[in-house]
Amino acid sequence: MSIKTGTAVGEFISPHIKDTEWKCRASNYIKYDTVELEMLEKLRSDFGAEAIIIESGYRTTAYNQSIGGASGSPHTKGYAADVRFIKDGKLIPTEVVCCHAQDMGFKGIAICRGSGTNAHLDMYNRIYRGDERKGNYGNNIAGNDWYKETGLSKIDVQKYLMEDEEMVYKDVADVPVWGRVAVQRRIEAGATKGEDLTESMVRTWVIDDRMNPYYEDLIDVPNYWLTDVEEMVNAGFIFGDGKHDVAMTHSELKPIIVAYRMTKANKAV
Repeated sequence: MSIKTGTAVGEFISPHIKDTEWKCRASNYIKYDTVELEMLEKLRSDFGAEAIIIESGYRTTAYNQSIGGASGSPHTKGYAADVRFIKDGKLIPTEVVCCHAQDMGFKGIAICRGSGTNAHLDMYNRIYRGDERKGNYGNNIAGNDWYKETGLSKIDVQKYLMEDEEMVYKDVADVPVWGRVAVQRRIEAGATKGEDLTESMVRTWVIDDRMNPYYEDLIDVPNYWLTDVEEMVNAGFIFGDGKHDVAMTHSELKPIIVAYRMTKANKAV
């Protein structure tokens, strides 16, 4: 396990989860376990869900107490999230999520208080199986087993999982809307002809673009960098590609920002 900490600035900390979704609602501070995020991403992928909604990720101890969270909750250590998954515009039943999370090896699995639409999932070092709607945070389900508690079978859960046969898109016109921009970028760059593309290939490109977005013009640059980039464009330090003002990926732009800020700080001394 690897714990990361920092301040939420609107960046992705995993392919589909932003730091602003994970942060404590009472502050911009974040703490997260990288294994927890990997497991959540695997769960999303297994279901083929188009969205994973983080109802609650990291919590400070004070905030956790203020909302009636369990004492010593894994949320306060960065190991837990209360989540729900959307597939084809519909909520995947929480009971199904809990059963498959159990098969995957999540340590803590619970149905959250309230409407029961959120599943508590964590990778903290202990086993927890609970239905928090019953009024406590203990192990309170049948046989400590979500299949026994819900009456679901493996076949029932399998119906919600992705098929093994992979989709192949003959050309860019067949690619779903969510992947067309990523494909078009690579066609223009000469990386692909845009023919016979597998779904996993397109998803990988989309994830790459989310983790390392490409900024064509100033309008694409995130607000926390915008002033610096604008100054550098106006000064001719950044001159784009002839068509666009910036034309850089996030990872290419970041060291330039750091160097520029250090130079400004040194001049101010």
